[in-house]
Amino acid sequence: MPLLACQKLDVYRRAIEFLALASQIATSAPRGNSFLTEELNPAALSIPWNIAEGAGRFGAPDGARFYSIARGSAMECKAIVDAFAVLQLALEDTRR
Repeated sequence: MPLLACQKLDVYRRAIEFLALASQIATSAPRGNSFLTEELNPAALSIPWNIAEGAGRFGAPDGARFYSIARGSAMECKAIVDAFAVLQLALEDTRR
């Protein structure tokens, strides 16, 4: 099966890798921390979804809008992962 346009992008592949890491972080959190996991999971999923959507657009401005949304989701994920770290809720090997 041929690769989709987004699958050829390194940033898309990295976003998929991060999605798996985010899932590990979320599942490693002790019970009672759903306030963080409920934010991390959809934000992490939003990154590759918006990259794929942007790669599928024909006009540069339209594609750029989706890439911008993906970047915003990535920034949100960084803040959530930082919260996991400062609250010492993530597995040791997931803190990078």
